[in-house]
Parts: sequence; structure tokens; C-alpha cells
Amino acid sequence: MLAVLVGQGVWAQCPGTTVTVFSSDFEANNGGLVSAGFGDWQWGATPNLLLNVTCTSTHTDPPGPYSGANGWATILNDCYSNSGATSTLGLTVDLSDPTYVAAELNLAQWWEYFTNFDYGDIFVNGINVYHNDTTGLSPAWQQMTIDLTPYVGQSSVLIEFSLFATAVVNKAGWYLDDISVTACAVGNVAVPEAATPLAITTYPNPTSDVITVGTKLTGAVTFILSDATGRSVLLVTQQAVNDQVQLDLSGIAPGTYTLTGIGDNGRAVSRIVRR
Repeated sequence: MLAVLVGQGVWAQCPGTTVTVFSSDFEANNGGLVSAGFGDWQWGATPNLLLNVTCTSTHTDPPGPYSGANGWATILNDCYSNSGATSTLGLTVDLSDPTYVAAELNLAQWWEYFTNFDYGDIFVNGINVYHNDTTGLSPAWQQMTIDLTPYVGQSSVLIEFSLFATAVVNKAGWYLDDISVTACAVGNVAVPEAATPLAITTYPNPTSDVITVGTKLTGAVTFILSDATGRSVLLVTQQAVNDQVQLDLSGIAPGTYTLTGIGDNGRAVSRIVRR
């Protein structure tokens, strides 16, 4: 289940509904991913033996498919090209649903690079979120998760898998399978209507770092802090003690935010100014 950040290095399960934004095991088709750049990326049957070997150094054969039979790789039955260029595989997803408060990319990968000269990268809207130039070989398929929460609220999120190759030594390459993007949607949570209006009190407000929230919400209360565009910048689930919760805003940029609290007995909203 999708996890959401609830504090400094602390993760918990999504308090709402986990939505599958994109998912493909690449068995029936290529998933709609687009190859660009030099063009080494190929979709098809994942081998456990490189049949057309043009490698210029000792190489390791792939371990076969992660699931099913098909996947993406550079190149499927050979080592990647000594291109001196970059081959890119792109996927675009929509994370603009206003109920989304968190999102993540999940995938399975296997690789063999000529490190540290050749390397693999993952970019999200042009920002490097993963770089591998120090581990030359994955001994087996590896599962990986990348946080996409900073891109929640955007309708066009481009995820690119990029392999740069020198013109010197080539190896087996980068293999991908079972790629998915999931989001945590809190707007889909069934919240009971309160018999009387509930309120959130906050102090000090404006605040600098830690703010105390007074609330009559019951149970494990989920607090969502949203910026002026409606994008969630913090999601915290805590049990109120003596009708109070303290929130750490030290990592939040200055500005005006909306704080929404969701408890067993309803929801309440307040405005916060971060100095």
C-alpha cells in the first residue's frame, strides 16, 4: 500500500484510498512508453542469455524477466551501444486530481553498466531523482520506489529513464519491468458529518517552526497542509493529547496555507501563515 510522509523520516500507510495512476507489466504491449535520444531502448521478451553479443568487455547475462515474459531494456539481446550518447525512455502521468496528497513510482530493475563512465538516471520533469554510476552490476532484480509527492497537482509529469553510454566499453545494460505510479487520495475517504461545526485553533499564528493545533476531532487525526495552489506539502497523522497536536513546519516555505483536519467525527479547516 502507498505510504505517505507523516514526519521527519517517518512513513505510514495512506489514510485514504490508494489510486493506480499507471501500471503495466508490459506483457500485452509496451505500456505506451516512448523511446527517444540515441534509441537503444527496446520492448519485448526479456532474455537470460545475450544472443547477439557485441560487448567490448566481459559481461553478465540478464536474469530473465522479472514477471511474465516481456519488459524494456537497452538492448534486449545485446549489450547497449557504444554510442557516446543518451538513450531515454519516457512515461507521462497526470497527478492533478485535487484529492491526491502523495504519489510514488514503483519499478523492478536489473542493470550492468561500465561504471563510473556509463550510468543510469531517472528524471521527473527534468529533475534528477535517481543516479547510478557507482554500482556496476545488480546481482538480481531489484525493486525500487521513488517519491513523486513533489509533483502532485501537476497534470503532465514526465518520468524519463536515461542511460548514458561512452564510446569505450559497453555491457548488458538496463532492464525494467512492472512499472506503476500510485497516488494517495484523501478526498475519497468517507468522513462523517459533525453534529455541530468543528474548529481548529492554531497558535502562534503566524508561526515560524512548531505550531500547536487545538482540535475536538477524535481518533487518529490526519492533518493536511496545502499551499495556495491546493497542493499538499505536509500530511501528518497523530492522536490528539488533551485536544492538542503539535506540528513541525520547519521544512515548509514561508507563505499562507490551508490546514485540514480529518478525524473520526468529521473534518475542520483553518488558515496558517508560515513566516
